[in-house]
Amino acid sequence: MLAQPRRRPQANSAFYSIALARLRWDTRTRDYAERRTVEVKTRREAIRCFKRYVAREVYQTISPTKCNARSAS
Repeated sequence: MLAQPRRRPQANSAFYSIALARLRWDTRTRDYAERRTVEVKTRREAIRCFKRYVAREVYQTISPTKCNARSAS
């Protein structure tokens, strides 16, 4: 049985704020939202998908790379 993911309301709120800001100012994000809206049918679903994308970007930024982990040892 798989463990349930932990809920993090503060992180979710931060990702939502990032998503809304990028939807307002970033043309690439607006294009992505339009494509998703055509595929998924609702803006809410498009924002949910984009929040996942933002979470992956943030994780890659803050997680240590393999090279850094080896050099620290």
